[in-house]
Amino acid sequence: MSGSLLLANNAAGSTGFLTNNGGALSASATSINPNNVSFSSLLLINGGTNDLGNVSIFRSVAGSSAFSALGSEGLLISNGIVRMTSLNVGNATASSFLTMLVASGAVTNTGDMVVRQFSGSRTSRFLQTGGTFVSSGANGVHMAITNATQITIYSVTGGTNLPTGFIFGDITNNSGTVNLTNAAKIYVGGLGMTSGVIATVNIALNSGGTFGAQADWLGQTPMILAGGSFDAADLGGTAHNITLSAGLRGAGALNKNGAGTLTLGATNTYSGGTIINKGTLALSANGTISKQHTHYHGQRYDVRCIRGHRRIRS
Repeated sequence: MSGSLLLANNAAGSTGFLTNNGGALSASATSINPNNVSFSSLLLINGGTNDLGNVSIFRSVAGSSAFSALGSEGLLISNGIVRMTSLNVGNATASSFLTMLVASGAVTNTGDMVVRQFSGSRTSRFLQTGGTFVSSGANGVHMAITNATQITIYSVTGGTNLPTGFIFGDITNNSGTVNLTNAAKIYVGGLGMTSGVIATVNIALNSGGTFGAQADWLGQTPMILAGGSFDAADLGGTAHNITLSAGLRGAGALNKNGAGTLTLGATNTYSGGTIINKGTLALSANGTISKQHTHYHGQRYDVRCIRGHRRIRS
C-alpha cells in the first residue's frame, strides 16, 4: 500500500487493527489512534519490510485508569525491517496512555523522535525488549512533558538501542517526571544527555545494562547505579570518551569498560565499589568516587591513595 496509513475510527470505543506477517508495507505517514474518540488500535509488525514514514502514536485507552494490556495497542514490532522518517510516541494532541514496543527486528528512525505526554496523570512509554533500534535524527530523543503529573518512560531491557542523544523535559516547563531505564545496551551519540527545566529525571543503569559511546558525549543529568557498566567505546571497540558532569548515586558499583576515558565531574555518592576493566577513569577538579576500594585489572586500591593522581589508566 502507499499514501497515509490511519488506524482509527470515529466511534467512541472503536478500534482499528493491521498485522503485517511478512509483506511489504509503504506509507508516507502512519497514525495510530489519531483522535480522542478512538483508542486501543494496534499496528502489529511480525515481519516483512515496513516503510512507515512519519509515525504518530496517540491514546490507547479512553480514561485515565491504566494502560491497556501490553501488546494490545499502539505500535508493536516483533520482527522484520521497520523504517521511519520521524517518530512521535505521543503526538502533541495525544491524550491518555500510549505505548510503542520493540520486541525484535531492525528498526530505524532517521528524523526527530519525541516521547511525549499531553494529559495530566497519564503516561507515554517507549519500550524495547529485543532487536535493534536506531534513532539517528539530529535532535536526538526528546522526552517531553507539559504538566506536573505527566510521565514519560524510555525503557530498554533487551536488544541494542542507538540514539544520537537525549533531551529530558521541556525548557518551558519545570514539572513532571521522565524515567529512563537501561538494562540492556544503550550506546549514546554525540548529543549526549541534557535536561531542560524539569522536576524529576530518573536515569537508572540496572543490572545487565551498558551505557556506551557511539561518539564522545557529555551527560548533564544525575544517574542511579543499580548494576551495569559504562563502555567508553562503540560497539566495534573504537574508543570514545564519556564525561558525566552530574552525580552518580545508588547502591551499585561503578564499572568502567572500553578503551576511552570516563570522566567524573561531580560529587558521586554511589555506595558500591569502583571497577576499572579497561581504559581510563578521570576525575575533574570537582569529581569524586565512592569511598570504597577500587579494583583495577584484578588489583585493589584504596580510593584515598589514588585520588591525588586524578587519572587511573590501563
